[in-house]
Amino acid sequence: MRNLILHHLEAIIESGSVIGACRRLFLSQPALSQYIKRLEAEYGIVIFDRSVSPWKLTEEGAVSYTHLTLP
Repeated sequence: MRNLILHHLEAIIESGSVIGACRRLFLSQPALSQYIKRLEAEYGIVIFDRSVSPWKLTEEGAVSYTHLTLP
């Protein structure tokens, strides 16, 4: 599960947009958005600031991403 989470987050961060990440992951935009919303609900944090385009990592999201990338 950790690898899947990391893979999806990296795709959004590296592509600079959800649409770019969807193309890279071969997922629909609603599917990826739902996945991120479920992660946020599960962990009780907001990973991305959706009020800006492209989405930006929140401070909580950056900490979580850093934690996931640690060996």
